[in-house]
Amino acid sequence: MFQVSPEEKKALSEKLINSSYSGSGCKVEEQVFYKVPFQDALDLVRMRKVYLKAGYVYIPNQDIVSILTARSLPTVLSDERLQPLLSHLSHAYVGQDYSIQKSVGKISLEQLDSLSEKSFPPCMRQLHQSLRENHHLRHGGRMQYGLFLKGIGLTLDQALQFWRSEFTKGKVDMDKVAVASGRLVSSPPLFEVING
Repeated sequence: MFQVSPEEKKALSEKLINSSYSGSGCKVEEQVFYKVPFQDALDLVRMRKVYLKAGYVYIPNQDIVSILTARSLPTVLSDERLQPLLSHLSHAYVGQDYSIQKSVGKISLEQLDSLSEKSFPPCMRQLHQSLRENHHLRHGGRMQYGLFLKGIGLTLDQALQFWRSEFTKGKVDMDKVAVASGRLVSSPPLFEVING
């Protein structure tokens, strides 16, 4: 792998612009290109993101990361110390941890309707709208929505007040308020678990 000279860039400028997505709209002279044997950049060749000539590909600077990753991956895979970590990597959840109560009390009941329209995930927005329209949610919906409210920072007192006000408008038994308000010691389910 070596950097393409300014003379070679000038001679191939039209082909470099046409072949790289990142090159569109930018001057070739301002970008750094690298010349790499094509077998080291098969992913970029497959996606047609590079210019191929005489067994070499011309890669813009921002796409060089994929080459470095491809070169270092066999070394990482062969290291025995990393095998346990790598074997569990595909099953790891990398999203936000909602089990930590760091935002308790950050929202109020008055904010729920406006937040549901602009900030709630679609599944929770649907549960909120259904609850407001029908004053009823089935058990699974109450559990998911109650834990979601707990996760976004609604305090227990606010949650109890919210569920009571909704359930008294409908035909729901008040014993269900304790379960829905989050008196159970648990954390909100991850969306990948809800959506299965």
